[in-house]
Amino acid sequence: MHGQSIRRRTVGRRVLSIALAVAATTAAVSVGTVQLAFAAGPGPIPVTPFAGYNSTLVRAPYVTDLTQTSADVNWATSISNVTSPGTLQWGPLGSCTAHTTSVPANLPNSYPAAATPTSITGSAYTVVSGSNEYQSTVVLTGLSPSTKYCYRPLGPGPVDLLGSNPTQSFTTLDPTGTSTPLTFDVVGDLGETQYSAAIAFPNNLNADQAAIDSLIGQSAGTAGAKFVVTAGDVAYSGGTQANYGDLQNTGSDISNIFGPSYWPKTGGLPVYAGEGNHGQNTVGLHNWPEGNIARSSNGVYAYDSYPAMPADGTAPGSYPEAWYAVSDGNTRIYVIDAAWADANVGTTNMYQVDRDAHWTPGSPEYQWLSADLASHPNAIKMAVFHYPLRSDNPTQSSDTTLQNTASNPNSLEALLAGNGVQLAFNGHTHTYQRIAPTNYQQNGQIVNYVTGGGGSILEPVSGGSACSAFTSTASIYALGWSPTSNAGSACGTGVPTPQSAAQVFNYLQVSVNGNRVTVTPVNAAGQTFDQQTYT
Repeated sequence: MHGQSIRRRTVGRRVLSIALAVAATTAAVSVGTVQLAFAAGPGPIPVTPFAGYNSTLVRAPYVTDLTQTSADVNWATSISNVTSPGTLQWGPLGSCTAHTTSVPANLPNSYPAAATPTSITGSAYTVVSGSNEYQSTVVLTGLSPSTKYCYRPLGPGPVDLLGSNPTQSFTTLDPTGTSTPLTFDVVGDLGETQYSAAIAFPNNLNADQAAIDSLIGQSAGTAGAKFVVTAGDVAYSGGTQANYGDLQNTGSDISNIFGPSYWPKTGGLPVYAGEGNHGQNTVGLHNWPEGNIARSSNGVYAYDSYPAMPADGTAPGSYPEAWYAVSDGNTRIYVIDAAWADANVGTTNMYQVDRDAHWTPGSPEYQWLSADLASHPNAIKMAVFHYPLRSDNPTQSSDTTLQNTASNPNSLEALLAGNGVQLAFNGHTHTYQRIAPTNYQQNGQIVNYVTGGGGSILEPVSGGSACSAFTSTASIYALGWSPTSNAGSACGTGVPTPQSAAQVFNYLQVSVNGNRVTVTPVNAAGQTFDQQTYT
């Protein structure tokens, strides 16, 4: 990867096939009549909802802000952690009760801490009922690298919040520069109960998203995934606390993330959160604290003010910022803020405003990324950001402002490609796509994946001249689905057309071993496809 030419080979491109009768039966139970009358392909894998927990637990525990020596363990209850603080029992595997740490009254400060709104650091929040719920975050420090730790949240008193569920665990990052293999997951655009703009999933349960979350959780055991990176747009449609939800409340676009069939099924797999154009508020910073990893990489995880941009006609505004880097062994992953709110685009559009706010050579994020890339010349480097470099979709199209072209020599793509980054993982477009421009290395370009199929309303990919334009200039493998016509679409030589929505909902498993990187897409039916290895 670092300075060498990439050799691509298809390791296991599977033709997506019609499922066995058992899978079809499972699909009928999971998805109901929304799509099966039209779809011949397999449905999502079955998922058993998270259960057996104490009734005061409203959000199952999960880990954020993982480093070599620290981690944040988060959960939420219906009992105030100010008047009745709980505790966290934790320790290295085999000694899970070695330590007991009390829950602090407030959440960790956003980074930088100055002027952090109380909506980020205050533990109380409201979902839909008007009654407060309370997030607990225990920051564990003094941990050892490459070590597995286990934990159980308690409180108040000795109440075991996980109940009959097993103790959860995480593994700290490997020391920088070591050659230990690494596997992690990438998912984007998740947290949705609508099958289409006009039709909700039966009982507001998105069985495809449940399958993706469950498969991500299983990947920790089956593939050794250490963490998951989100590519933005988590919790539709506005990234509110109602959209995130809890283990009890249900309804249209309520509990789209923390409902019992969704994120709890990941088993608390550590999360590194990225920003998208939805949820441009303080809620994501509140729910996914990432201050230590941002601080350690000199990045930013904060709610910041932007001045008016007269050239774009925008007004001043405050928005979340999330740009930082994660190092595990010889791998450095850049979680980049390449997004902008749907509102306040002035006289232009969100792609242009994002470029002018974040990706001019004088912008703080551009300068940080430039310096950090240069200071890690020998790492295998990848980037995760929301807007797609290239996309075969009519409504969420390629972000040309980020592309390296003769008229845009200081673009994000040029900066990445010029510093050894050869893979980017994007969201925004609710499809699966892999696009590798012809002779991309010689032309200062990179391979980009679109993994925007984490649960949001699916979209088709374009055929005809739009697809032909890609096939004439790049290697492309693209899958889409139209929920209005209940039909699949595809672009690329020999790419099979999906026969069900479950074959388009997706996440990526990324494995690094030495100088070899393998990207394995996984769909909601549990099938792998379009696996590629890069050297």
